Amino acid sequence: METKQLTQEELQEIKSLRNNFNNAFTNLGMLTQRIKELKAEKNRNIDYIDELKRAEEQIYQSLKEKYGEGTVDLTTGEFKSQN
Repeated sequence: METKQLTQEELQEIKSLRNNFNNAFTNLGMLTQRIKELKAEKNRNIDYIDELKRAEEQIYQSLKEKYGEGTVDLTTGEFKSQN
């Protein structure tokens, strides 16, 4: 088998491509991990919103029992009865 030497330019081109592949795979792995973290953060926020909705419903239920049906003006704090 005959052995031939690559030129410095050819060798450098191959090394550069290999390095770019490695960087791309590393970036893909980092992006995949970040996506996983973002999905977990999204789920935490959805759970928190659900918790806030339940708390809001409890407050409105308490106000309904105390004042009856109506609306609250959040600016003035006034309760306006629907009766």
